[in-house]
Amino acid sequence: MNWVVQRFIVLMVLNMLAGCGEDHGKDSLQALQRSVRDVILFRIEQRVQPVIYAVPGSVVPAQRLKITSRISGFIEQIHVDEGNRVELGTALVDIDDTQLEANIRVAQASLASAKADLADARADVERYQSLATKQVLAEDQLRDARVRSALAKAQVEKMQAELDARREERRYVRLTTPVRALVRERLRDPGDMIIAGEPVLHLDALGQMEFEVFVPSTQIDSVSAGEVVEVALDHASTHLFGKVVGVVHSADTTTRRYKVRIELPDNPHLAPGQYGIARLRIGEESVTILPDAAVVEHAGIEGVFVVDAEQKVRFRSVRLGRRWGTDREVLAGVESGSTVAMKPPSDLRDGDRVRKTKGDAN
Repeated sequence: MNWVVQRFIVLMVLNMLAGCGEDHGKDSLQALQRSVRDVILFRIEQRVQPVIYAVPGSVVPAQRLKITSRISGFIEQIHVDEGNRVELGTALVDIDDTQLEANIRVAQASLASAKADLADARADVERYQSLATKQVLAEDQLRDARVRSALAKAQVEKMQAELDARREERRYVRLTTPVRALVRERLRDPGDMIIAGEPVLHLDALGQMEFEVFVPSTQIDSVSAGEVVEVALDHASTHLFGKVVGVVHSADTTTRRYKVRIELPDNPHLAPGQYGIARLRIGEESVTILPDAAVVEHAGIEGVFVVDAEQKVRFRSVRLGRRWGTDREVLAGVESGSTVAMKPPSDLRDGDRVRKTKGDAN
């Protein structure tokens, strides 16, 4: 009886060992199949990238206007205020014309008096000439009469010019805008006395806009006219590309910075005063580049799967820097020439064997 029990136990143990061997074989085969993964590979390389200097600035009009009066007088009315948009020919300022009209009347009276003097002088010339012909009058008196006539004629011409000038000033009683513009600043109020040549308003012409920045002396030598510059405005979803049209090589005495003017493309949404950032290209440098698609995160650590000589992947943490589109700068972790897995599967593990698949990145 004991022999039968012992034989049964031996058979049970053999069956269990056979089952374990079969399971172990299956697990080994599955592990082998899983360890060889098809992945897209990328060879890390160095590229020459522009060195960018970001500097803040603001949108300014290409044309700024000072509205000044060509005549002196009291301001009767100002039709606009700061922030108003005005069209070509819009009335801006009316100047009281009371004094002007009085000056015109004085000029008219002076002209009439001069004409009367001229008529009298000409009559004297005719009379003296008749007497001189009859030898009743000396030639010197006739000559004096002719001189007086000439002087009277000159005075008439002078008074006529004075009257014409006074009448011409009527055109400047109302100041209008020469372009479409935005009223940036109002310097006077109704009732103020304005002197000819003094500004009343400051206008920013609408249309062509520029982006104005101030660059430090350490970078200004790298900026040149004609250079294309990327400009990002605070409200814009897309960036604009402008062209450097002016570099003022004279530093501001306070900030020690140099003004750079960037011409912006036509855009109806641009307005003076908008804030933005200009990205000036000040040089080039060689940097190690890595695609975003190769970067994975394990336990909160950014890294890549590097393929070794045995075609096995090893996870390495990396320190990344600047971004250019879908590429990133590698500061530490991997070197140029290393091969990494692109878009690695989520279940890829350290030590897995990989092989190239069609569509390798390089």
